[in-house]
Amino acid sequence: YTLSTYDGVILYIGLAKNLNVRARQHLENRAKTVAGDHGRAHWFWFLECAGENEINRLERGWLNQHELAEGRLPAFNAIHSPVS
Repeated sequence: YTLSTYDGVILYIGLAKNLNVRARQHLENRAKTVAGDHGRAHWFWFLECAGENEINRLERGWLNQHELAEGRLPAFNAIHSPVS
């Protein structure tokens, strides 16, 4: 899934087994819901995947694509996902 601003700036790329729980965690995190240097989280985009391997590949691919396009990881991603 991705968490992004209203204007589509990606703030976070992640994976979750339970999207409802994970979305709630983001909404309860004041740093992600109050406008900051990078903007305010507004959109929660997600794709459903068939299995864990597909989820891991998709997340890593999105992180790599973002880093190539922007020159850095999204604002709320501290590290890359592990390579499986």
